Amino acid sequence: MIDPGLPTVHAFWIGGPLGPMQVACLKSLVRLGHRTVLHVYDDPGDAPSGVELADATNILPRQRVIVHRNGSYSLFGNIFRYKLLTTGAEIYVDCDMYCIKPLPRRPYMFGWESPTRINNAVLSLPVDSPILGDLAGMVDHPERFPEWYSWSKRLRFGARRALGQLKGFENLPHASLGPPLLTHLVRKHGLLDQASAQNVFYSNIEGQGTLLDPQRSIADLIKPDTLAIHLWRGSLRKLSFADVPPTSPLGEILAM
Repeated sequence: MIDPGLPTVHAFWIGGPLGPMQVACLKSLVRLGHRTVLHVYDDPGDAPSGVELADATNILPRQRVIVHRNGSYSLFGNIFRYKLLTTGAEIYVDCDMYCIKPLPRRPYMFGWESPTRINNAVLSLPVDSPILGDLAGMVDHPERFPEWYSWSKRLRFGARRALGQLKGFENLPHASLGPPLLTHLVRKHGLLDQASAQNVFYSNIEGQGTLLDPQRSIADLIKPDTLAIHLWRGSLRKLSFADVPPTSPLGEILAM
């Protein structure tokens, strides 16, 4: 049942069925009482009960979709979440965030994934904030290099662009519009005090190794301040879910 006192959570999916892990993560949001909206260009066919599907073309037309040179949609996912937040969406979450406790309503929500980098897998920014203006402006101009790039990197990629080897964002390094850009802009706008501690969203720094350990449980990943656990879907891309140990943290999550 939706708790009207909780913020609406928005997610984005592109590229076929969600799969068991993403389904479990979206279920966790619904179970905690969040109104959960999944923005899609096509119905994935396996969205869990309680998740509302929204037409992603209301945020960005299908023609704007970018497939990175490595075949991933994650770079476009960064673009989509920034544009989504400009419409007034309260909180964006990646589909591989497993929620432990309800997410609070805060004007700023993002967290450290390491001592030096802020991740954008959970993101809330005021619609009129300068940082969101910078993010939205950046992704609307594929001819620009991300603001966090060093001068040496700008020169290197500028030379490639001059030779016709580089066109839009899809030819830039994979994480160009993700955590490095957000971290740079959080520093630029003096918002470091708004970043949640690593344990809040990114306690599972070991990724696949922890999630598949049959001697560990979800409880081992939860600290007193943990709100959600990032499952790092990229590290599990080749995983057969039939091989997940049922007593492992991921096994527990899939059984929820």
